[in-house]
Amino acid sequence: MQNGQEETMNNGPLGWKNCGETIRTFAEGLIALLRRQLGEDLKGVYLHGSLAMGCFYFPKSDLDLIGVSSRRLCQEEAESLNRAIADRAAGMPGEGGLEFSLVLEETALRPSARPEYLIHYSGFWRERILRGEVNYREPLYDGDLTAHFWAIRQRGVCLYGAPIGEAFGEVDFSDLRTSLEGDYRWILKGQLFANPCYGILNLCRALELFGAAEKKCRSKEEGGLWGLAHLPEPFRKLIRKALEEYRGKGSAAAGVRRTGRDPAGWDFSALTAFADFAARELERADGEKGEDRK
Repeated sequence: MQNGQEETMNNGPLGWKNCGETIRTFAEGLIALLRRQLGEDLKGVYLHGSLAMGCFYFPKSDLDLIGVSSRRLCQEEAESLNRAIADRAAGMPGEGGLEFSLVLEETALRPSARPEYLIHYSGFWRERILRGEVNYREPLYDGDLTAHFWAIRQRGVCLYGAPIGEAFGEVDFSDLRTSLEGDYRWILKGQLFANPCYGILNLCRALELFGAAEKKCRSKEEGGLWGLAHLPEPFRKLIRKALEEYRGKGSAAAGVRRTGRDPAGWDFSALTAFADFAARELERADGEKGEDRK
Protein backbone atom coordinates (compact mmCIF):
# COMPACT_ATOMS: atom_id res chain seq x y z
CA MET A 1 0.00 0.00 0.00
CA GLN A 2 1.37 3.38 -1.01
CA ASN A 3 -1.07 6.29 -0.78
CA GLY A 4 -2.94 4.81 2.18
CA GLN A 5 0.28 4.26 4.07
CA GLU A 6 1.29 7.90 3.71
CA GLU A 7 -2.25 8.96 4.67
CA THR A 8 -2.44 6.92 7.86
CA MET A 9 1.16 6.84 9.06
CA ASN A 10 0.87 10.56 9.82
CA ASN A 11 -2.35 10.21 11.82
CA GLY A 12 -1.38 7.96 14.73
CA PRO A 13 -3.93 5.51 16.21
CA LEU A 14 -7.00 5.04 14.05
CA GLY A 15 -10.61 4.00 14.52
CA TRP A 16 -13.23 3.20 11.90
CA LYS A 17 -14.50 6.78 11.84
CA ASN A 18 -11.11 8.33 11.06
CA CYS A 19 -9.28 5.51 9.27
CA GLY A 20 -9.34 7.19 5.87
CA GLU A 21 -10.62 6.16 2.47
CA THR A 22 -7.98 3.52 1.75
CA ILE A 23 -9.01 1.20 4.57
CA ARG A 24 -12.70 1.93 4.09
CA THR A 25 -12.50 1.18 0.37
CA PHE A 26 -10.79 -2.15 1.06
CA ALA A 27 -13.40 -3.17 3.66
CA GLU A 28 -16.30 -2.06 1.47
CA GLY A 29 -14.84 -4.02 -1.45
CA LEU A 30 -14.70 -7.14 0.70
CA ILE A 31 -18.32 -6.64 1.77
CA ALA A 32 -19.33 -6.22 -1.89
CA LEU A 33 -17.56 -9.50 -2.68
CA LEU A 34 -19.44 -11.28 0.11
CA ARG A 35 -22.75 -9.83 -1.05
CA ARG A 36 -22.12 -10.99 -4.63
CA GLN A 37 -21.29 -14.50 -3.46
CA LEU A 38 -23.91 -14.93 -0.73
CA GLY A 39 -26.71 -12.56 -1.73
CA GLU A 40 -29.46 -12.27 0.87
CA ASP A 41 -27.89 -15.09 2.88
CA LEU A 42 -25.26 -12.61 4.11
CA LYS A 43 -26.84 -11.26 7.29
CA GLY A 44 -24.04 -8.93 8.36
CA VAL A 45 -20.36 -8.02 8.47
CA TYR A 46 -18.82 -6.83 11.74
CA LEU A 47 -15.56 -5.16 12.69
CA HIS A 48 -13.69 -6.00 15.88
CA GLY A 49 -10.10 -5.62 17.06
CA SER A 50 -7.92 -2.53 17.09
CA LEU A 51 -9.71 -0.62 14.32
CA ALA A 52 -13.05 -0.99 16.12
CA MET A 53 -11.45 0.24 19.37
CA GLY A 54 -9.53 3.21 17.98
CA CYS A 55 -6.09 1.63 18.42
CA PHE A 56 -5.23 0.66 14.83
CA TYR A 57 -1.62 1.39 13.90
CA PHE A 58 0.23 1.19 10.65
CA PRO A 59 2.30 -0.63 9.75
CA LYS A 60 1.35 -3.77 11.68
CA SER A 61 -2.30 -3.79 12.80
CA ASP A 62 -4.66 -6.37 11.30
CA LEU A 63 -8.15 -5.74 9.95
CA ASP A 64 -10.46 -8.08 11.90
CA LEU A 65 -13.86 -8.94 10.42
CA ILE A 66 -16.58 -11.53 10.98
CA GLY A 67 -19.36 -12.26 8.53
CA VAL A 68 -22.65 -13.97 9.38
CA SER A 69 -24.46 -16.28 6.96
CA SER A 70 -27.97 -17.70 7.21
CA ARG A 71 -26.96 -20.96 5.51
CA ARG A 72 -24.12 -23.42 5.17
CA LEU A 73 -21.86 -23.52 2.14
CA CYS A 74 -21.02 -26.59 0.10
CA GLN A 75 -17.34 -27.50 -0.43
CA GLU A 76 -17.20 -25.80 -3.83
CA GLU A 77 -18.84 -22.59 -2.57
CA ALA A 78 -16.59 -22.37 0.48
CA GLU A 79 -13.44 -22.99 -1.54
CA SER A 80 -14.41 -20.47 -4.22
CA LEU A 81 -15.31 -17.78 -1.69
CA ASN A 82 -12.16 -18.22 0.36
CA ARG A 83 -9.99 -18.08 -2.76
CA ALA A 84 -11.72 -14.84 -3.75
CA ILE A 85 -11.09 -13.45 -0.26
CA ALA A 86 -7.43 -14.47 -0.50
CA ASP A 87 -7.15 -12.63 -3.82
CA ARG A 88 -8.82 -9.59 -2.29
CA ALA A 89 -6.52 -9.73 0.76
CA ALA A 90 -3.49 -9.27 -1.48
CA GLY A 91 -4.55 -5.61 -1.72
CA MET A 92 -4.90 -5.12 2.03
CA PRO A 93 -3.64 -1.64 3.02
CA GLY A 94 -0.59 -1.51 5.26
CA GLU A 95 1.70 -4.29 6.40
CA GLY A 96 -0.84 -5.93 8.69
CA GLY A 97 -3.21 -8.54 7.37
CA LEU A 98 -6.84 -9.48 7.00
CA GLU A 99 -8.40 -11.80 9.57
CA PHE A 100 -11.85 -12.93 8.44
CA SER A 101 -14.25 -15.65 9.54
CA LEU A 102 -17.70 -16.50 8.22
CA VAL A 103 -20.05 -18.12 10.73
CA LEU A 104 -23.62 -19.33 10.74
CA GLU A 105 -26.33 -17.07 12.10
CA GLU A 106 -27.18 -19.60 14.82
CA THR A 107 -23.52 -19.80 15.88
CA ALA A 108 -23.35 -16.05 16.45
CA LEU A 109 -26.68 -15.97 18.26
CA ARG A 110 -25.79 -18.85 20.61
CA PRO A 111 -22.06 -18.56 21.40
CA SER A 112 -20.21 -21.52 22.89
CA ALA A 113 -16.68 -22.20 24.08
CA ARG A 114 -15.73 -23.62 20.66
CA PRO A 115 -17.80 -22.10 17.87
CA GLU A 116 -18.05 -23.58 14.41
CA TYR A 117 -17.05 -21.52 11.38
CA LEU A 118 -17.73 -21.93 7.68
CA ILE A 119 -14.56 -20.36 6.29
CA HIS A 120 -11.57 -18.56 7.75
CA TYR A 121 -8.93 -16.41 6.07
CA SER A 122 -5.66 -15.15 7.51
CA GLY A 123 -2.14 -14.76 6.20
CA PHE A 124 -1.21 -17.98 8.02
CA TRP A 125 -3.77 -19.92 5.98
CA ARG A 126 -3.30 -18.07 2.69
CA GLU A 127 -1.10 -20.55 0.80
CA ARG A 128 -3.15 -23.57 1.89
CA ILE A 129 -6.32 -21.82 0.77
CA LEU A 130 -4.84 -21.01 -2.64
CA ARG A 131 -3.50 -24.57 -3.03
CA GLY A 132 -6.92 -26.04 -2.22
CA GLU A 133 -5.68 -27.82 0.90
CA VAL A 134 -8.53 -26.85 3.26
CA ASN A 135 -11.22 -29.49 3.84
CA TYR A 136 -14.55 -27.67 4.06
CA ARG A 137 -16.60 -30.89 4.14
CA GLU A 138 -15.86 -31.49 7.82
CA PRO A 139 -17.03 -29.11 10.59
CA LEU A 140 -14.41 -26.48 11.47
CA TYR A 141 -14.07 -25.01 14.95
CA ASP A 142 -12.13 -22.12 16.49
CA GLY A 143 -12.20 -21.27 20.20
CA ASP A 144 -10.86 -17.78 19.45
CA LEU A 145 -14.23 -16.88 17.94
CA THR A 146 -15.82 -16.82 21.40
CA ALA A 147 -13.59 -13.91 22.39
CA HIS A 148 -14.25 -12.21 19.06
CA PHE A 149 -18.03 -12.47 19.55
CA TRP A 150 -17.63 -10.96 23.03
CA ALA A 151 -15.50 -8.13 21.64
CA ILE A 152 -18.10 -7.40 18.97
CA ARG A 153 -20.87 -7.32 21.58
CA GLN A 154 -18.87 -4.85 23.68
CA ARG A 155 -17.04 -2.67 21.18
CA GLY A 156 -17.62 -3.89 17.65
CA VAL A 157 -18.86 -1.94 14.63
CA CYS A 158 -21.59 -3.15 12.28
CA LEU A 159 -20.38 -2.44 8.74
CA TYR A 160 -23.30 -4.12 7.00
CA GLY A 161 -26.53 -5.85 7.96
CA ALA A 162 -28.34 -6.56 11.22
CA PRO A 163 -27.45 -4.54 14.35
CA ILE A 164 -24.93 -6.22 16.65
CA GLY A 165 -27.48 -6.84 19.40
CA GLU A 166 -29.66 -8.78 16.96
CA ALA A 167 -26.83 -10.76 15.35
CA PHE A 168 -24.77 -11.82 18.38
CA GLY A 169 -25.94 -13.42 21.61
CA GLU A 170 -24.49 -12.93 25.09
CA VAL A 171 -21.22 -14.75 25.74
CA ASP A 172 -21.06 -16.70 29.00
CA PHE A 173 -17.95 -15.69 30.95
CA SER A 174 -16.94 -19.31 31.53
CA ASP A 175 -16.86 -19.79 27.75
CA LEU A 176 -14.93 -16.55 27.34
CA ARG A 177 -12.43 -17.70 29.96
CA THR A 178 -11.90 -20.98 28.10
CA SER A 179 -11.32 -19.07 24.87
CA LEU A 180 -8.83 -16.61 26.34
CA GLU A 181 -6.99 -19.19 28.44
CA GLY A 182 -6.00 -20.99 25.27
CA ASP A 183 -4.39 -17.80 23.98
CA TYR A 184 -2.48 -16.80 27.08
CA ARG A 185 -1.26 -20.36 27.76
CA TRP A 186 0.09 -20.43 24.20
CA ILE A 187 1.87 -17.13 24.91
CA LEU A 188 3.37 -18.46 28.15
CA LYS A 189 4.55 -21.68 26.48
CA GLY A 190 6.91 -19.77 24.21
CA GLN A 191 5.17 -17.21 22.02
CA LEU A 192 6.17 -14.49 24.49
CA PHE A 193 9.80 -15.06 23.51
CA ALA A 194 9.10 -15.38 19.77
CA ASN A 195 6.99 -12.21 19.62
CA PRO A 196 7.47 -10.21 22.86
CA CYS A 197 5.39 -7.21 21.78
CA TYR A 198 2.30 -9.34 21.12
CA GLY A 199 2.83 -11.49 24.19
CA ILE A 200 3.38 -8.71 26.71
CA LEU A 201 0.39 -6.63 25.66
CA ASN A 202 -1.95 -9.61 25.52
CA LEU A 203 -0.84 -10.81 28.95
CA CYS A 204 -1.44 -7.32 30.34
CA ARG A 205 -5.03 -7.29 29.15
CA ALA A 206 -5.57 -10.85 30.40
CA LEU A 207 -4.29 -9.83 33.83
CA GLU A 208 -6.67 -6.89 33.90
CA LEU A 209 -9.67 -8.88 32.69
CA PHE A 210 -9.28 -11.85 35.03
CA GLY A 211 -8.44 -9.68 38.01
CA ALA A 212 -11.26 -7.16 37.63
CA ALA A 213 -14.80 -7.41 38.92
CA GLU A 214 -16.15 -5.64 35.83
CA LYS A 215 -15.26 -7.51 32.64
CA LYS A 216 -14.38 -5.02 29.92
CA CYS A 217 -12.99 -5.61 26.46
CA ARG A 218 -9.61 -3.93 26.02
CA SER A 219 -7.33 -3.48 23.04
CA LYS A 220 -3.69 -4.54 23.23
CA GLU A 221 -2.68 -0.90 23.58
CA GLU A 222 -5.18 -0.33 26.39
CA GLY A 223 -3.93 -3.47 28.10
CA GLY A 224 -0.38 -2.15 27.98
CA LEU A 225 -1.43 1.22 29.40
CA TRP A 226 -3.23 -0.58 32.23
CA GLY A 227 -0.08 -2.60 32.86
CA LEU A 228 2.03 0.55 33.12
CA ALA A 229 -0.34 1.92 35.74
CA HIS A 230 -0.99 -1.23 37.78
CA LEU A 231 1.73 -3.86 37.42
CA PRO A 232 4.95 -3.93 39.49
CA GLU A 233 7.60 -1.37 38.63
CA PRO A 234 10.23 -3.91 37.44
CA PHE A 235 7.99 -4.86 34.49
CA ARG A 236 7.18 -1.37 33.29
CA LYS A 237 10.27 -1.01 31.10
CA LEU A 238 9.20 -4.14 29.22
CA ILE A 239 5.64 -2.90 28.85
CA ARG A 240 6.79 0.52 27.69
CA LYS A 241 9.02 -1.07 25.04
CA ALA A 242 6.14 -3.29 23.88
CA LEU A 243 3.90 -0.25 23.48
CA GLU A 244 6.59 1.58 21.51
CA GLU A 245 7.06 -1.37 19.15
CA TYR A 246 3.30 -1.81 18.79
CA ARG A 247 2.94 1.84 17.81
CA GLY A 248 5.86 1.56 15.39
CA LYS A 249 8.01 3.96 17.39
CA GLY A 250 10.57 1.56 18.83
CA SER A 251 14.23 1.26 17.95
CA ALA A 252 13.73 -1.84 15.82
CA ALA A 253 14.25 -1.74 12.08
CA ALA A 254 11.23 -1.05 9.92
CA GLY A 255 10.83 -4.70 8.90
CA VAL A 256 10.74 -5.77 12.53
CA ARG A 257 8.27 -3.04 13.51
CA ARG A 258 5.88 -4.35 10.89
CA THR A 259 5.56 -7.65 12.74
CA GLY A 260 6.48 -6.74 16.32
CA ARG A 261 8.97 -9.62 16.31
CA ASP A 262 12.38 -8.55 17.58
CA PRO A 263 13.38 -11.23 20.12
CA ALA A 264 17.05 -10.27 19.86
CA GLY A 265 16.27 -6.77 21.09
CA TRP A 266 14.66 -7.88 24.35
CA ASP A 267 15.96 -8.77 27.79
CA PHE A 268 15.17 -12.48 28.04
CA SER A 269 15.69 -12.61 31.78
CA ALA A 270 13.12 -9.83 32.16
CA LEU A 271 10.74 -11.66 29.81
CA THR A 272 11.16 -14.83 31.87
CA ALA A 273 10.41 -12.95 35.09
CA PHE A 274 7.32 -11.38 33.51
CA ALA A 275 6.13 -14.76 32.24
CA ASP A 276 6.53 -16.29 35.71
CA PHE A 277 4.67 -13.38 37.30
CA ALA A 278 1.82 -13.50 34.77
CA ALA A 279 1.47 -17.28 35.11
CA ARG A 280 1.21 -17.02 38.90
CA GLU A 281 -1.31 -14.18 38.79
CA LEU A 282 -3.49 -15.82 36.16
CA GLU A 283 -3.40 -19.13 38.03
CA ARG A 284 -4.36 -17.36 41.23
CA ALA A 285 -7.25 -15.56 39.50
CA ASP A 286 -8.42 -18.85 38.03
CA GLY A 287 -8.28 -20.48 41.47
CA GLU A 288 -10.31 -17.69 43.02
CA LYS A 289 -12.97 -18.01 40.33
CA GLY A 290 -13.02 -21.77 40.91
CA GLU A 291 -13.73 -21.19 44.60
CA ASP A 292 -16.53 -18.79 43.68
CA ARG A 293 -18.15 -21.47 41.51
CA LYS A 294 -18.28 -24.04 44.33
